Amino acid sequence: MRLGETAALRVDQRTLSSRVGVLWCVMALGACVLVVGCRSPNDARHRPLAQAPSELAPDRLSMFPGPLEDTDHDGWPDAVRTTLYLFSIPYSQPYTPPGSLLFRLTDMEGREFTRWPISKEDVLRTAQDINGLRGFRIRLRLPQPPGGVRFPRQSILAGTFTPFPGGEPVTSSVVLSYLGN
Repeated sequence: MRLGETAALRVDQRTLSSRVGVLWCVMALGACVLVVGCRSPNDARHRPLAQAPSELAPDRLSMFPGPLEDTDHDGWPDAVRTTLYLFSIPYSQPYTPPGSLLFRLTDMEGREFTRWPISKEDVLRTAQDINGLRGFRIRLRLPQPPGGVRFPRQSILAGTFTPFPGGEPVTSSVVLSYLGN
């Protein structure tokens, strides 16, 4: 073996060892993804959520509306899906106590556009586990306003939960913006 062949052999060994190193890195990364992505049946995300104590009274309402929907494709919204979570200070997780809901949609000056009263029975039917948290998911249909009046581009959606059989109502409100036609 001559001097030039030895250098070529060393270059090939370096290339081979760098390829093996890259292969090991890819395999290690793949193993990490598999380990992190796998869930065991004992994982907290698979366990049923604990039932909140019945004597709790909600003291906070968090409301998360989704984007306004134009289901009839006329350029103006006619529905909004809203997720609600109720909390009580001594209990760290949101929970779904019995009660009724009242949603109000107003313009930015407070003039009411529409309202949706939702009975205790209908509220309980919307209770579900949402991303590992207990909450309510409700789709509100926006009525067609009379006389060509249009849904305001910015409005306030307020939700009030009134616990059953009694207790202080809790309210949350958010500004909705519609960027359609």
